Amino acid sequence: LTFEFQFLPKDGKLKFFEGLADLRYDSKGNKIGFYGLLRDATQRKETEKKLKESVINYNQFLCKIKKPMKNHWL
Repeated sequence: LTFEFQFLPKDGKLKFFEGLADLRYDSKGNKIGFYGLLRDATQRKETEKKLKESVINYNQFLCKIKKPMKNHWL
């Protein structure tokens, strides 16, 4: 099972986390517990947001160009 969630600590800066959890079974197939991993994904989420904004800005810029540049049409 993989999952993501947001957390708002007292400092007010939103944090993003991603996790992985898996059930553990004994040799008879009985559930005996689970193991998992949790990591801070805040920097990745912020970078993804900036990249999306950059792509939008770039596409808007290209749409405004109406003349050739260096003998190539954009």
